[in-house]
This record gives sequence, C-alpha cells and structure tokens, in this order.
Amino acid sequence: MCGVFVKGALTGVVCAVVGGVGGLALAGSGVGSVFNLGQTNSVDADSMLNGSTNSPLLEVRNGSSGTNASGLTARSAGVAAVHGVGVAGSAGVFGESDTGLGVRANSKASSSPALQARNNGGGPAGAFLGSTSSDLVQATNNGSGNGLAGTTGSSGNGVFGRSSAGLASGVYGQNSGGGYGIAGRTGSATRGAVFGENTGSGPALELHTQGAAPMTVDSSAKVDLLNADLLDGKDSTDFAQGRIYTLAVSFPHDQSYFPNPAPAPGFFEISANCTLDSAGNYVNLTVTSQSTDPVSVISISDIHPYALLRQRGDAISYQVLAHGVPLSLFIQGTPGGRQTVATANVGLVYRTPEDGNDCHFQIQTLTSQQ
Repeated sequence: MCGVFVKGALTGVVCAVVGGVGGLALAGSGVGSVFNLGQTNSVDADSMLNGSTNSPLLEVRNGSSGTNASGLTARSAGVAAVHGVGVAGSAGVFGESDTGLGVRANSKASSSPALQARNNGGGPAGAFLGSTSSDLVQATNNGSGNGLAGTTGSSGNGVFGRSSAGLASGVYGQNSGGGYGIAGRTGSATRGAVFGENTGSGPALELHTQGAAPMTVDSSAKVDLLNADLLDGKDSTDFAQGRIYTLAVSFPHDQSYFPNPAPAPGFFEISANCTLDSAGNYVNLTVTSQSTDPVSVISISDIHPYALLRQRGDAISYQVLAHGVPLSLFIQGTPGGRQTVATANVGLVYRTPEDGNDCHFQIQTLTSQQ
C-alpha cells in the first residue's frame, strides 16, 4: 500500500521505495503475519484454510524427480507430523500415485513401527481393497525379523485369513529358502501348535509331497485314535488277525484244570485232568468246542488223529504219558462266520515228590483269522 505525501512524481518514488522494502521483507512471524513463500515462517497458534469446493482446497506440486523431492513435508515432536480427520465417512488421510506408492511410511526408530493404524470405534484398524492378480498387501523385512506379525491380547487371532475361492487358502505360507512354509508354536500343555478344523465333510488336514514322506515325527509316543489303513503298502485285509496264548501252571494231583480265559474264547478250550489211569501211566487232555459251528481237530496222536466237534460243548480227550510227552493239535473252524485256524502245543506232567509232587500244565497256541 502506498502512502500519498505529494502529488506527481514524488508519489511514484515513495511507492517504489515501499515496494522495494516489501520485497525484502522478513518472513512472517507471529499471529496475523504474512505467510511468505520460500522462507521460514513461525507462529504459535492454529492456522486454518477454510472453504467449500469440489477440488483440493490446497494443492502443492513439486516437479522435481529427485530422491528427496516431496510435495509436502511435515515435522512434529508430538504425536504425529500429519494428522488427518475425516468427517461424514471420508478418509482421514488419502494417498494416490499413478506409478509409485500411494502412501509411504518410514521410521528410524528401533522399537516403533513405521506405520500404525488404530480404530477406537470397534471396526478394523486397516482395510485393503483392490482388484489385482498380485499381492494386495506386501510386507518385506530385509533384516532378521518378521515380514508380518499379528498380536492380540484378547480372545482373537493374531493373524486371520479368509478366502471364498474354492482352490485358494485362507492363510498361505511359502518359503523359497529351504525353511518352513507355515510354522506354529505354543507353550500350551493341552493345545496343539497347529489346529485344523473342517466344518464340512472333508479332512481337516491334507498333505502332498513330490515323493518324500508327507509327515515326519520326532516322538515315539502313542497317538490316540490314529488309524493307519496301510502297512508297507498292504491293506488290513491282507493280514490274518492272530492271537498268541501261553499258559504255565501247576496244580495238585487228581484234579482238573480249566484255563480262564480259554486259549481261544468262542472257539475252543483245552483242559487237563491229572488223575493217573489204573496202570499209572497216563493222564488226560481234553479239547472242547466253544463254537456253534463245527470244529475240526487234527492231532499228532495214534489214538485220535482226527475229530469233528459238531456243536458247542462237544469234546475229544487224549491220553498222554504222565511223564510228559507234548501233544500237538491243529484246530479249524468258523466261529462267528470267520475262517479260523489254530495250532496248539500242550503238555501235562504228573510230577513225583522229587520233582514237586504236583501236576504241571503248559499251553501255547496261535490262533489266526482271515
């Protein structure tokens, strides 16, 4: 503004002087001062740019492509250098780029993140929306720390992933350096480090390899309710189900002994009678059927080399030398409708006072079913 002292040429001289002083003016300082571009301005109060327009209210452009070039730089020793507040559902801070990063965060702090989002209203702190065939979110750590870490102090999950694609994963891990694709760790005494649940009819865990074993373990502890369908490539139907029975017992002379349980419950039993015959040479062993189906008995004996026990309770007795000659038996039947074969080696000894003065009875059987 020019001061009018005299008319004419003197007026122009005064204006020129004033104008020159304005061009050399110091930067604005204090409330109400002029904001001078290209210089440092300072004020200890809020400054507001207010308006109503369908375009940016303030636009800053920097045509430099230098590594330190930026459109706007803000510094603060307080909570945040830039604080954006959105109203009526708008974004607090919005960043957009044609080819580079829309928003970039950088921090030199050793314990604070470069970017932090917080939602005090109960909603998510961050949301990423896009339509791309590449990663929607990328986290790269060039140090020894994690690329992405999720922490929760309540009942929620540290990291949660969801996908509606039929062949995709809710959470996917991949390692190109020879390490684990996905790793789980817990200090719980009752919970597993990795949990899988399928609420449909499919398996909870599916493993695929390129020829190596699909799973390795470092414990010999038994896993409850874990069933194996194949053993060395063979199905359970390729193996006969067998049962080994052994017995060694002594009992007084002139008595009988009935093993309990029987060598093959529901199939047959073998009992001993340690009463000498009239000549004092023989004692008796008896095979009794416990099956409702016929039972065939073949023995290495000249007295009864073959016997057919047609129904439950039928029996065949063998006299054996009292001084202990074993009896071998081959027994076959279909108890419960299943083909069953057993071999039995049986011995009964009438012992004198020098040897124990009792009867010694031994049985060893092997029973198998197909």
